[in-house]
Formats: sequence, structure tokens, C-alpha cells
Amino acid sequence: MKKRIIVALMITLLPATAYSQRGSQSQSSGQPSPFERTEAQKKKDAEVERAYQQSLKANAAQTPPAKSDPWHSVRPANDAQR
Repeated sequence: MKKRIIVALMITLLPATAYSQRGSQSQSSGQPSPFERTEAQKKKDAEVERAYQQSLKANAAQTPPAKSDPWHSVRPANDAQR
């Protein structure tokens, strides 16, 4: 009997975690959520993102790609040692 009560209690409390994901009462009263971005903030974010992408492109154009040799410590430095 005790196990059944515990299982029933767990099943009834399981959806309680979903209620924590709901919005607050301020949304139903017409006030904006503190997590919503304003248009000015969205424009500034877009401008920052554009500047970041441009700096990445400029940096990639200036620096040559790094040559990677994962076997450099295994094989000899030149072919004359073979």
C-alpha cells in the first residue's frame, strides 16, 4: 500500500516542474517580459555581429592557414636520415 501511495504521489508531482517554465503573471497583465529585446537592442546586436564577422574575414585574409603536421615528432625532420 505504501508503494502505491508513493508512486501515485510521484506521478501527480511530475508535471509540477513544467509549471516553473511558464511565464510570470506580468505577461498576462500586458507588461513586457524582462527577457524581451527592444528594437534598439536588436539593431545594436546586429551591428555588433556585422562588425565581428568583418573582423573575422579581415583576420582570415591577413593570416595564412597554419600547417599542421601531427606526425612531426614521429618521423625524421628530413629524408636524408632514412
